[in-house]
Parts: sequence; structure tokens; C-alpha cells
Amino acid sequence: MVVSNVLVVGASGYIGTNLVEYLLAQGRAVRATARNIEVLEGRDWHGVELCAADALDPGTLEPALKGIVTAYYLLHSMAAGKDFGRLDLQAAANFAAAAEDAGVRRIVYLGGLVPDDADSEHIRSRRDTGAVLRQGSVPVTELRAGIIVGPGSAAFEVMRDLVYHLPVMLTPRWVRSRSTPIALDNLLRYLSEVAGFDETAGEVYDVGGTDVLTYAEIMRRYGKLVDRKPLIIPVPVLTPRLSSYWLRLVTTVPTNVARALIDGLSQDVIATDDRLANLIPQPLMGFDEAAREALA
Repeated sequence: MVVSNVLVVGASGYIGTNLVEYLLAQGRAVRATARNIEVLEGRDWHGVELCAADALDPGTLEPALKGIVTAYYLLHSMAAGKDFGRLDLQAAANFAAAAEDAGVRRIVYLGGLVPDDADSEHIRSRRDTGAVLRQGSVPVTELRAGIIVGPGSAAFEVMRDLVYHLPVMLTPRWVRSRSTPIALDNLLRYLSEVAGFDETAGEVYDVGGTDVLTYAEIMRRYGKLVDRKPLIIPVPVLTPRLSSYWLRLVTTVPTNVARALIDGLSQDVIATDDRLANLIPQPLMGFDEAAREALA
């Protein structure tokens, strides 16, 4: 029996599922956890240790972390609704303490890009989760990403569904906010390799693709790829929170998740840090190339 030394926490989620498969393809020995182990059993992964664990229940973390060298922390509680920020911080505190007790050598955390004056609860929660993880003794490497372009990415699917279902959009000013989308494959490579460098311990890195785009430009570019021409009309009085209430009518993304994401779109979130791109060089995709791969 292969003893796993890499743990993916939140393996039932979008990034977690893809990261497990990416690490497997590299020949890594992976243990995957989720609150509902039946979901993981349905993935039909061969050679992956499966373990039920809930970061809000500290007693479940000890067996999940036993023998682990590197732990990928990919949890968020946005689907829980209004209380997700408090739950995120409690889960992070429990995990940091359990990882310390288990002798884990590195935690890799995927957060979100954070503007200096962050006013969204979603963005602040992603930032504060990283801060809580760093309060433990286990070195943390945090990657911060904006929109991840790939099939199943919540933010990308919200944009996709808007393009498909709303030929005319009356939108708040957030459509003018700028972001640096990153292709799923580019992000997975960063995640898989970053813990292999001693100098990344304790560091926070912004990651992004080659384009800086407004959300309106993202939707228009996606529309061009799928032969749609959405008419996007910004309306000053329509706030991100108000616009989030009708999302359930047009998107398959769970309403609580979509609402939290939309609430964070009112500010620019731009990756300007190229340290990780220099440390782990790879061909970075622009939005159009990444979106074509997602469609394929």
C-alpha cells in the first residue's frame, strides 16, 4: 500500500477535484478529504486515499493529517450563506492547530486577489483565512487568484450563464472593474510545484494570466467564442448586491456562492506580482485561449 504524503482538503470542490487528478498524473501519492466521502467515492479515482474530514470538527482532522508532508487547503464556506465568514475563520484555526500537531511541513492555501481597500466580505474572508492559517507554526504558502477560467469554476460559470441567458444586460458599475483571469492549467501547475521551494514558505503570491480585462470585456470575449453578442448597459443605481438577487434566474451556480462572488466584483483585483511566474516559468494563457480550452 502506498503511503500518501500529500493531502488535498476540500477535494470535492472544483479546484480540489482538478488538483487531485493533476497530482495523480504526476505520480504523487495523494490523500483526499471531504465532509461527504461518498462524493469522493463517486470520482472513481484509482490509487487515492479517501478520508472523511470536516475542518469545523477538529476530531476528524487527526487521521486525515497523519503522515502528511504537504497539505493543500482549498476550503470556503460561501454556500453556507450570511455566516460564511465566521465559519471560514473557525475552520482555518482548527486546521492550523491540527496540522501543527500532526507535524505537517507546509500548508498551501488558495485565496483570492485582495485590493488594498477590500470592502467585500468574500474578499476579506479569503484574506483573513490566510492570516489565521499563518498563526500556526506550520509554514503557509498562499496563492491569490482572481477568476479561474475552466469548466466548473463558479466565477467563470456566472459570466458564461449571463452571456447565454441575457442578450441585454442592465448591470451595475462592477462590469467596469478589472481582473486578471488565470487558466485552470496554469493555476494547477503553480499549486503542484510551489511547495517544492524552500523560499516559498511563508510567502503570499498573486497569480494571473496575461490579460487585464474588465468583466464586460470578459463577457464580450466569451460571447464572441460562442457566437453571442451581449448588449451590456451599466446602470449607476444598480449595486452588486441588488444585481445578485436575480442570479438564481440565470445561473446554475448556487445562489449563495454566486451572491458572494458578485458582491466582490465592485473593485479591481489585479495580479501585479511576478515572483512566482519567475520561479515556476510556464506559458501563461490569455483569456481567449483559456476559454477555448474550457469550452473544449
